[in-house]
Amino acid sequence: MKQKPAEQDFDQLRRAAEAQLGKQPPDSMPAQSTETLLHELQVHHIELEMQNENLREAHIELEKSLERYVALYDLAPAAYLTLSREGLIEEANLSAAKLLGMDRKRLLKNNFNRFILPAEQDRWYFYLRDLQDNHNANLDLTLQHADGTVFYALLNCRRTNSEIETASLLLMLTDITERKLAEERLRLTQFIGDHAPDSILWVDQHACIVYANEAACREHGYTRAELLLMQVFAIEPEFTPDLWPGHWQELQQKEKLVFETKHKRKDGCLFPVEASANYVKFGENEFAVKFIRDISRRKQMESEIRIAAIAFDSQEGMFITDENCHILRINKSFTRITGYSADEIVGKNPRLLKSGRHDASFYAAIWDSINNTGAWQGEIWDKRKNGEIYPLHLTISAVRAPDGTLSNYVSTLTDITLARAAEEAIKRLAFYDPLTYLPNRRLLNDRLSQVMFASRRNGVYSALLFLDLDNFKTLNDTSGHSVGDLLLVEAAARLKNCVRSVDSVARFGGDEFVIILSELDSNKSAATSQAGQVAAKILAALSEPYLLSINFAGATATITHHCTASIGIAVFIDHEAGQDEILKWADTAMYQAKQAGRNQIQFHV
Repeated sequence: MKQKPAEQDFDQLRRAAEAQLGKQPPDSMPAQSTETLLHELQVHHIELEMQNENLREAHIELEKSLERYVALYDLAPAAYLTLSREGLIEEANLSAAKLLGMDRKRLLKNNFNRFILPAEQDRWYFYLRDLQDNHNANLDLTLQHADGTVFYALLNCRRTNSEIETASLLLMLTDITERKLAEERLRLTQFIGDHAPDSILWVDQHACIVYANEAACREHGYTRAELLLMQVFAIEPEFTPDLWPGHWQELQQKEKLVFETKHKRKDGCLFPVEASANYVKFGENEFAVKFIRDISRRKQMESEIRIAAIAFDSQEGMFITDENCHILRINKSFTRITGYSADEIVGKNPRLLKSGRHDASFYAAIWDSINNTGAWQGEIWDKRKNGEIYPLHLTISAVRAPDGTLSNYVSTLTDITLARAAEEAIKRLAFYDPLTYLPNRRLLNDRLSQVMFASRRNGVYSALLFLDLDNFKTLNDTSGHSVGDLLLVEAAARLKNCVRSVDSVARFGGDEFVIILSELDSNKSAATSQAGQVAAKILAALSEPYLLSINFAGATATITHHCTASIGIAVFIDHEAGQDEILKWADTAMYQAKQAGRNQIQFHV
């Protein structure tokens, strides 16, 4: 601030003013600048003081006003510019130079239009035109720094007196970029967050893109600024402008639309996407919030995805926490998956969902990943409100403010219970017999291959037993297939009880079973004796009576059935025979047992 003049300097200033007025009559004074007019204003105040006892106080107040002007103009945080009628920058304070990214000396005489984006030039033109009748008005405008980077500004303009030639417009600029970004960020975090793995676009009712997340920019090859200058048709070529009104009306009515289409990247490449459009209304503003997922791989693996579509729900659960991991918001899918409503879970820590199946090191590894990379994703077990433990796929992303400080965590979760069940079902269908739940031929071949390799490596004998139930067809023909199935199930259970955990029992087909005895003796005679003992044990177990339920005349009755079996055995070790040959040896021996009168054991020689 400039110091006030001392009392002894005041009279000197007054005398100088009087002398100046005496030397130059008003009629002969030339056209004066703004600074000269300010000086004349001071002189007039001095003259008034000589005529009024309050003149001194008025002068002091004038000095205070001048000091305030200096602080507001040159030292104020807001940017001030003075433009000529041609739009040239005549004056600029330090804040204006800093905001526009150019030294103040270089900034002067530049046309202000160079800092306005081409897309905003028309708005600026019409604003100036309207300002002729409205001498003071505000305008939000998108500008660019001297280096070309874009920012948002609030413009407050005032027309000067038309008789002044050197200045036409007084302009105050306020950088509102942070406010704009904060408003958008706040709206988005209420629903989906800015770190969702899929592309997210907010589109207004005129098909203009008003928001694009990082995934959308990355997926389409555009910067955020470029996408915000586009309509949705630029990246969705199959969606023409004439289709937009009908699409918007349908979205308003249904509030959600899910469809497949193609999007176009900046390089012109087309790729298939699945889009989910949701209708959102904020006050008077209406938007379509689009969740977009690249489904190129899904199209390549259509059969696998059809199975996955049954197991996975396309809507992901989501919750947002503060930096201390207190839940701030959840979406509807979160409630559907976990059973917790917003009233029950908001303000709580996600620890409430722990299943107890993971130890401290598991969670420590999760936080190490989040702290080091900003994110973690993987499978985890959680607990629903009703106490049910279930598997889910969880993604956690850290959200940071512009200054780098941690502000939130955004988590998405997908219930994979059905996926796990589908995987188990596929595995059972592929490798196990649906009636007895014993390994089928495919799994038998795999296990036989492993046993052959281990036998060759360890130098010990193994054996393969081929078993066929005697007279099984007679039971099927007289009592029905359902009774035959009961016998097969009971026989499978007895076979499993006759062997060790390292051995395998498989249903080969019909009433035929195969048993693999691994890790017998290194001596062939001893190994043969061991295989014979197991076979004898099996014959004894299978010959025990079977109590089977049958339906007769609408009633259920229990019958006692006796069953025997014929067994062929092939003992093998390090040799060149393949799986098919070993099976053939045992099968041939089994038929020899049949021919010998059934309920017999025969070895391949």
